[in-house]
Amino acid sequence: MIVLAGVDLVNDHEVAGFFVKRSLPAGTRLITVDTQANPLAPQAYLALKVSKDSEAALFSAVAAGLAGKIPVGRRPAASRRTQCTPW
Repeated sequence: MIVLAGVDLVNDHEVAGFFVKRSLPAGTRLITVDTQANPLAPQAYLALKVSKDSEAALFSAVAAGLAGKIPVGRRPAASRRTQCTPW
């Protein structure tokens, strides 16, 4: 799995972008998180377009999920939802 957050590998880091694109047919899952359109989003397993204000909340939730503090598949309370919640 590759997570790209706030980076345009197609235009800004072409060599790295090439290696990411090359890994996708082998089953690598790509997740893009960006405030703007990302050229790799159409090829991504999950493409999240977030507002600048919600980036910190998204990564806090991801970190909590990875640490086992949020059961997988459980929805957060309605007051905590942001426009970028992927579930």
